[in-house]
Amino acid sequence: MPQRRDSRRPESWKVLLHACETAKANGKLFEFIASGMSACVDNAESLARDLAVLLENKRNAAALFVYATCMEEMGKLSILLDMVRANCGPGGRLKRLCVAFYSHLHKYGYARTVLCPASGRMRDALELYKLRLIEHWPNRDPEDGAPDEVADVFAYREWAIYVDWVEDDGRWSFPFDSSLANYFAGKGISGAAPASVEVTQLLGPLLMAKAEGLFSAASLQIIHEEFSPHYISGTFAGDIRQILDKVQERLAGSGRSLTPQTLAANFMRYPLYAAIFEERPNSP
Repeated sequence: MPQRRDSRRPESWKVLLHACETAKANGKLFEFIASGMSACVDNAESLARDLAVLLENKRNAAALFVYATCMEEMGKLSILLDMVRANCGPGGRLKRLCVAFYSHLHKYGYARTVLCPASGRMRDALELYKLRLIEHWPNRDPEDGAPDEVADVFAYREWAIYVDWVEDDGRWSFPFDSSLANYFAGKGISGAAPASVEVTQLLGPLLMAKAEGLFSAASLQIIHEEFSPHYISGTFAGDIRQILDKVQERLAGSGRSLTPQTLAANFMRYPLYAAIFEERPNSP
């Protein structure tokens, strides 16, 4: 009788970590990350087209799910960029970024924080990102019987496609009835749908950066060499603009050049890895 094969698979982050370590050992880490970043932006662009079709055809619930997925793909690109910007040598930092790459909270949190980084100060952006990593917000009044509030990304992904029992209302919730999905689709408001606006605002700079050659191994190596000596956190006393100016200078010297728009884009200006490296063991 043939042996039954064990169908269990290793956790995804372990596979990614092994691939990163293998690429690094072979001197190909920047090529590996560059190909991943290009794949993320290409898939985000594809999802943005799907989103437009769904919105046009009033498929609001499905559109909300695709919106959240598209945002997560762009968040993954920023996580890969932080693998380059951070010094990942000590303390299992590369592992923590690989884990974040597969976390809905982290991926969506990156995207939302890059899109709207609060006051613009690094400290505030990191605090905002940490807030997005809270999976459940506790009900402030336990006596009213209302459930804890889940993080946005879970609401956008799950409420948009699954039937659920709503105990407070005593009814079944059908995705088509989602007021959240209808809002993001622009129902009842003038102008473009919020989902479309946010995706466009985040995707545009990434597509421009790709066209300028930023997501190449040579460019990422320069970014690594200029960023990694600095630990950018809420107490960072340096000037990220000076680091970016040095990146621009070296890129220009190698025959590449970034437009001022790309150099000033939020995904370039806000490394968020410190929030991941400094997470408490029991935090999300």
